Amino acid sequence: MRSAKMILPAFLISLALLNPALAKEDTGEKMKQEKTKIGVVGAAICKEVKDLSPVSENEVFRSDVRKLYCFTRVTGANGGDKIKHIWYYQDKKLAEITLSIKSPDFRTYSSKKIKAYQKGKWRVEVMSLEGVNLATLNFTIK
Repeated sequence: MRSAKMILPAFLISLALLNPALAKEDTGEKMKQEKTKIGVVGAAICKEVKDLSPVSENEVFRSDVRKLYCFTRVTGANGGDKIKHIWYYQDKKLAEITLSIKSPDFRTYSSKKIKAYQKGKWRVEVMSLEGVNLATLNFTIK
């Protein structure tokens, strides 16, 4: 008869061998989050950026707006870090813009031309290069 000391380690090893994907998924997600020390402390969709600050920010804009900006204030970055602004219109990706972060407390923005017929739901996802979603900004064109 086997002792309990021998059965438990064998059981744990067999679990790992039967389902190694679980261990990899958990470790992979943890590693993504640990690598990303960047945080978004302010973000807005706006009509203009002036003196590195958002102007006329809102969640609803008229269809004659022509151009909108996604303003983002990022902290915790090192020189050379980057983020992405991914612009979606009705869940379809229209643009992906990579932005360099040059200091630990940095303000940056991207812009997108809006056509008058592009009415409806929009969003911009602010992502780390590791694929971590740092912020999502939803807005509507009416």
